[in-house]
Amino acid sequence: MTPPIGVNGDNFRDPTTAWQGPDGTWKVVIGSYSNKQGMAIIYQSKDFVNWTMHPKPLYSTSKTDMWECPDFFPVSINNTNGVETSVTNPSVRHVMKSDFTGTSSDLRIDYGKFYASKTFFDSKKNRRILWAWVNESNSSEDDIHKGWSGLQAIPRKIWIDRSGKQLVQWPVEELNNLRDNQVYVYGKHLKSGSVFEVSGITASKVDIETMFELPELEEAEFMDTSLVDPQLICDRKDSFVTGKYGPFGLLALATKDLKE
Repeated sequence: MTPPIGVNGDNFRDPTTAWQGPDGTWKVVIGSYSNKQGMAIIYQSKDFVNWTMHPKPLYSTSKTDMWECPDFFPVSINNTNGVETSVTNPSVRHVMKSDFTGTSSDLRIDYGKFYASKTFFDSKKNRRILWAWVNESNSSEDDIHKGWSGLQAIPRKIWIDRSGKQLVQWPVEELNNLRDNQVYVYGKHLKSGSVFEVSGITASKVDIETMFELPELEEAEFMDTSLVDPQLICDRKDSFVTGKYGPFGLLALATKDLKE
């Protein structure tokens, strides 16, 4: 496959897993950018050797630059099992994702540093797994000094919820095999502004399951309904803005002054 006329080589990448349609034609979606539009273009082939571009993109928008890491795959509407990429029947619905969409109204897989994600079908356990890269916010100089940059995200099994409109995801079950010494804390009452250190953890990697109970939620502040976008909320109200029940959460590998 080669870039079409008017598309630079840097703007032609990140192909999806190929799938075979009912007519036997193979198809692949590729991220691209041309004429001030980000797009997911389709290439097709009868023999998996000679490929031609479909005249119309699968999706295009003028609100983004290069459409990176598009993905296109079916999900079962009846259960949480994964579906092989070439399945097309009334029991599946297709999902398309990209690392950039250009609008806050689109459904999001993750609100953190979760980049360059792709899925594959695990035929051994009948599930679809999502991989991604946790890229760094540091400078290149910092990365060189550290000797590493970025992390492989925890693989997640994904399926579609009962409404058929939202993906559901959960860490793959194999992570349980990595657990070793366990530390338990039950019924801990936390006062406003307090910090409780969980002792007994010496590893640099931990798997934490936590549940916070808010007994009198009706006393919490009302949320400004104009800030329905979580990214806008976090941007305007960071962790230093306190309220009746927040912020609360976990401090991982924190410095003593809690600045990092």
